[in-house]
Amino acid sequence: MNLGQWMSNTGTRLNELADELGKPVSTVHGWKSGRRTPSAADLALIEKVTGGAVTVHDFVRVPAAA
Repeated sequence: MNLGQWMSNTGTRLNELADELGKPVSTVHGWKSGRRTPSAADLALIEKVTGGAVTVHDFVRVPAAA
C-alpha cells in the first residue's frame, strides 16, 4: 500500500500526517506523490506511524533478480 492509499483509507489529512511525522507538508506531499523518496530514518518513522501498512518496499522498487 502506498502512502496516498493509506491516507485515503484512514482518512488522514496531509497536514495531520506531516505534524505526526514532524515534517513540512511539502515534504510529505512529495513522498505521497512519488516525487521524493524518504530517507532511511523517515522510512522507519512512516512505517511506525502507519502501523506497518506502508513500508520501504512501497517507496523503493527493487528489480527482480534475473
